[in-house]
Amino acid sequence: MIPALGARNLRDLTADDVDKWLAEKAKTLSTRTLQVLRSCLDRAVKRAMARDKVKRNVVQLCAVPAGRHGRPSKALTLVQAAALLKAAEGTGMRALQPSRKRCTGSRSGRSCKGE
Repeated sequence: MIPALGARNLRDLTADDVDKWLAEKAKTLSTRTLQVLRSCLDRAVKRAMARDKVKRNVVQLCAVPAGRHGRPSKALTLVQAAALLKAAEGTGMRALQPSRKRCTGSRSGRSCKGE
């Protein structure tokens, strides 16, 4: 944020400045990262408004553009997980024995009763 917007006085910041900055960042960052950046800038301007440094929050006038796609998931597919569990049957690999928590990805404390 600082290299692109930091040289500008906050009360001189316009919605066009923010839109251009987000569009430039969208070339290299994911949509989620852009959402985080916009949110961070939004909070900073809200704090400035609370201290009468700016009159309005121009960041709220700006939408987050679509960024680059994130990295592909490294999680196993259902077919891969089933094949792994089948291959582990009858072996000493107890960590790979089927359980609902491992197969569904539910976290401890949030799983079904009886496990």
